[in-house]
Amino acid sequence: MRDLQMKFIGSHSNARWFQILNLVEDERFFTIKSLAERTGVSQRTIIKDINYLKDFFKESVSFVSGVNGYRFEEIDLIHYKKQKRKLIQSELLFEIVGNIFYDEKETIEEVAEYYNSSESTVRRLLLQIQPTLETYGLKLNLYPIDIVGPEEALRKFFKDFYYIGEQTPHTLFPPEHLHKLINQLIPYVESHEVRTGMTPAAFYYSFFIATERFKNGHTVTVPSKLKEILYKDENFLLLYDIYEKIEPDIESLLPMEEFSWIYLVTIGKRTIDCADQEKNFCEKFPLWPAISDVTVAYIRERAISVRNQIDIEAYIHSFFLSKKINNMFSPAENKVMNEVTRAVKKNYACSFEANFRFLIAHQDILTFSQCFLEDICVSLTMYIEMLLEFHQQPKKILFLLEGDHLICQSTRIAAQYLLGYQNNIVFLPLSKLTEKNIEDAQLDLVVTNYAQFITDFNIEAECILVNSIMNKKDWERVIEKVNPSMKKILF
Repeated sequence: MRDLQMKFIGSHSNARWFQILNLVEDERFFTIKSLAERTGVSQRTIIKDINYLKDFFKESVSFVSGVNGYRFEEIDLIHYKKQKRKLIQSELLFEIVGNIFYDEKETIEEVAEYYNSSESTVRRLLLQIQPTLETYGLKLNLYPIDIVGPEEALRKFFKDFYYIGEQTPHTLFPPEHLHKLINQLIPYVESHEVRTGMTPAAFYYSFFIATERFKNGHTVTVPSKLKEILYKDENFLLLYDIYEKIEPDIESLLPMEEFSWIYLVTIGKRTIDCADQEKNFCEKFPLWPAISDVTVAYIRERAISVRNQIDIEAYIHSFFLSKKINNMFSPAENKVMNEVTRAVKKNYACSFEANFRFLIAHQDILTFSQCFLEDICVSLTMYIEMLLEFHQQPKKILFLLEGDHLICQSTRIAAQYLLGYQNNIVFLPLSKLTEKNIEDAQLDLVVTNYAQFITDFNIEAECILVNSIMNKKDWERVIEKVNPSMKKILF
């Protein structure tokens, strides 16, 4: 269960059960004591909870106790997910969010009567979510019950709650007719000169949210500078013209400004593998020339070096530009989920801190909304790490292996699979295994399970000596040397 949705669980026991499930899903091995400390309850309560969860999920999961603790494993993932959804079948706040989405406002008295609860309990639950709404720039209205604030921020909240969050019994899905409409539109979006990194389902949700909110009288405002660019752009106008022709319901037809919002949300998701599209994106929105200087400064200060330096400038420029555009029409679009923030701070701590210092130092030019500056830093860190992973300078790695021929060939396959995508993996046959050939190969790294090779051939390149049969620790050491970011993904 996502952190955002966890904030809307009113039942203390449900909230604790989901907290336990989140922990055991991530870590697999746990002790009663560690769960008690992290959930803030007694070990006795945790034992009761584990027994309840065992009985509730039955054969779909396994909680196996051992000498040092428990091990958790999903046996039937589909059934497990179905059972998880049942846990929040009757959660009042999830129902209320759905009613607000469809503009079906209720009073506290009506909600209390319908759910057979007290008005004070309903009010307490509602006030519980106020801090979460504030992170989007929104606030709660109690009379009637409503979430108020910029419509653009509300749409971001709804998308995070229903699309980014886990599916629940209360999740809203785009209707089938909208899927058919968008399926006709997607090929034109994908062939567009600026393209997008957004997934199809995310695109469906953007359309779904915009259509439903607009039908209920909730509209967005796109800044005039952005509209001026879009309304003169032939590709955007063609896309809107196609949309008008395939939308069968005139009542659901979005005006151009609403379509502009969907378009901006969509193209704000940039790619890491389409340099030409990133350049086109930067050329399409020449609103802040100083971003070029910020990009050059970033590459210099972070000492970024990849196989194609010109392309990397386009990617980084595009990233800063997309965040500036978001900041202009809807600052909340730059918000990321709490789980992502925690993961980035844990796995890329040094990179995150360096990026945050850079953003602070260049805020006079970037002028990002201060309340979403950390979120932008999280996105920047992830984006840069992906770029470095994808566009890194390829390394030439020689594997010198001895032992059982099947084990050696199995190791070769694993090396190609793990490292061969962007690196040059070398395996010299017996006839080529000479000191001169090794020297002429201009290697970056040698991996061998035979120590004598290192001295026999006087290898000058960096060497890693591994076990005769490479284990997980050996592969970690090799990957750490070749590409530290990849290690964080795999292990």
